[in-house]
Amino acid sequence: MHLPSFASCATLAVGLLSVFSAVGLTNAADKKIRELKALSLEPPYVDEGFRPLHWDYGGDVVIDTYSHVRLASDASSRQGHIWSNSMLPTDTWKVEFEFKIHGKGSYLYGDGLAFWAAKERSTGGPVFGNRDYFTGLGIFFDTYANSKHTYSFPIITAMVGDGRTPYDAAGDGEKNSKGRCHAMIRNTRKESARAMVTYLKGKFLEVRVMTEKDKWVDCFTVNDITLPSGLYLGFSAHTGEISDNHDLLWVKSETMDSKSAESMRHGSGAAQPTFAGQATGSVLGFWFKLMVVGAICGMVFMGYRAYAAKQNEKF
Repeated sequence: MHLPSFASCATLAVGLLSVFSAVGLTNAADKKIRELKALSLEPPYVDEGFRPLHWDYGGDVVIDTYSHVRLASDASSRQGHIWSNSMLPTDTWKVEFEFKIHGKGSYLYGDGLAFWAAKERSTGGPVFGNRDYFTGLGIFFDTYANSKHTYSFPIITAMVGDGRTPYDAAGDGEKNSKGRCHAMIRNTRKESARAMVTYLKGKFLEVRVMTEKDKWVDCFTVNDITLPSGLYLGFSAHTGEISDNHDLLWVKSETMDSKSAESMRHGSGAAQPTFAGQATGSVLGFWFKLMVVGAICGMVFMGYRAYAAKQNEKF
């Protein structure tokens, strides 16, 4: 009687484990996270007819199809904006983007760029190249101080607009600030910077920034926040008498379930943040499946041995 060898059992285990893992990981990824293509942006930024893909551009925007969208150039009185044609999800989203603020100025430069999740779109204005009295969220990457403060510039600050309250330009947004932090976002060591904005309706808004390679830093978190629905994603920038280049390199937008969003909160600072719940579940699932397959293979092997022993007793 031919008994199954250890090698054959191992082969069976590996095969079954591969199938289980592939199915399990695919299903987990599908359930937990989904990229929003219409809210993402990457080179060449336009189609074959040089028409914008999923976005509208306005103002003094200049597109370099190889590397960046320049929202405002290093010249006085420039402003530009870019807005999605699609709305952000109402409940949960994450937007990560890379940008570069740079110029010739050593001491005087400005003014900065803004991230928007707002109802109004494609309208230029005085708030970092966008209209004032906006409805929704504005996050301002401010490189020039209009007044004296006890903290250093550049700063990143957030405001939730109700459509009736103006931006506090004289105070650099301090009066309406929901959260802020200092970050060296201009002429960084890695030349460009990244920001990540994560929102979970009714729970939190978290802003993180990377100014050094592979090192995410927590900027601020706003708890118990609910933004209005029907928000478009946008970016804008402007210059006044002083100036800088304000470049947007790429944008990646995603939506996810609430558990995954919660697990991302206060991440470890890795270059590519992962969902803690997903990573832990995958590792535990791997070992559990390995144990199950091993147990089945062991029972089959022991069963064959018992059967063979009985057959030998007959002879």
